[in-house]
Amino acid sequence: MEKVFLERVVSEEFARDSYENLLFSLCRFFEMTGRYPEKLTVVGFGFKEKRFTDLHRKAVRFPKERFLLTLFAGGLIVGSFTWELTQ
Repeated sequence: MEKVFLERVVSEEFARDSYENLLFSLCRFFEMTGRYPEKLTVVGFGFKEKRFTDLHRKAVRFPKERFLLTLFAGGLIVGSFTWELTQ
């Protein structure tokens, strides 16, 4: 792999479930950059949509308008969801 790419890639190896995967990834981002991400994209299976949008995102208090969820069914992308800020 190119050196530039390898210098920008980090991993989070301790999560045991989807919630910890989201939470620990945000913590790892902060650890490496000193700030939290401006937007967050989660790639996962369709059956986990409500889990991420209704539970995990709210639990880590990540703003809805900066959260993107891309869903897969088998090997196919079945949809990408983003939300607009509502009053």
